[in-house]
Amino acid sequence: MDGHRWNALYLISAITMIFMALAVAVQPLYLRQFMGVAIDSAGQVNANIQVATEVLALMVVGGLGFLSDRFGRVPIMVAGFMVGACGGFLAPVSFSMGAMLGTGGIVFYFFARIIMVFGTSAVWPQLTTLAGDFTDYGSRVGHLANANFMMAFGSTLAFTVLMQIPQYTGVMPLMLINAALGLIGAGLAHVFLVDGAPKLVDKAIPRRRIWALFLQEPRIKVYLLRSRGAVMRLTATAS
Repeated sequence: MDGHRWNALYLISAITMIFMALAVAVQPLYLRQFMGVAIDSAGQVNANIQVATEVLALMVVGGLGFLSDRFGRVPIMVAGFMVGACGGFLAPVSFSMGAMLGTGGIVFYFFARIIMVFGTSAVWPQLTTLAGDFTDYGSRVGHLANANFMMAFGSTLAFTVLMQIPQYTGVMPLMLINAALGLIGAGLAHVFLVDGAPKLVDKAIPRRRIWALFLQEPRIKVYLLRSRGAVMRLTATAS
């Protein structure tokens, strides 16, 4: 992969983290200003949304990784950005859409955030995987370090610079800007990134092979043994 494609990957890494960070950062402001969520219950609502989205990300990231092996990293990234952008455009209108559909604004916002997380779960793992596809043992560290630096830079930019926008224009323009970043990320990935790994032929997820590799990992074996010991101690204590 030549220089301008690597630069595109670094830029997309930053855009991905800006998109993810802003979605979390503007959430309390939007819920308070547009949903009328009281300060006393805002923490609980924010925590519930955050936990649900994190659990969803853990559930889908493995399956999306398998799909990227079958169809390629770039198509999954483009689709992920597009899905995330759809959720980003739905989130600012959650109050009116929830009232129109009768579900309530918070429920619809919850739905929009799930869409955003589903989209980003298809993007950020593929960035590291794509960098690994085009590197060898000697060059992998440098390229991954650059990608991770741009991710950290994007997150820092979101919190230190972009989060200053709401005090001048309100939270709605920032949410729309964030949704537009999803479209920009999709366009950049489609135009500049290419796949380098051969596509997987098998249509079924190789669960047995994955489980065998899982059990062969020494650190996982230690963790399983410690967990089993803890369960046995709790059982003995209870009895």
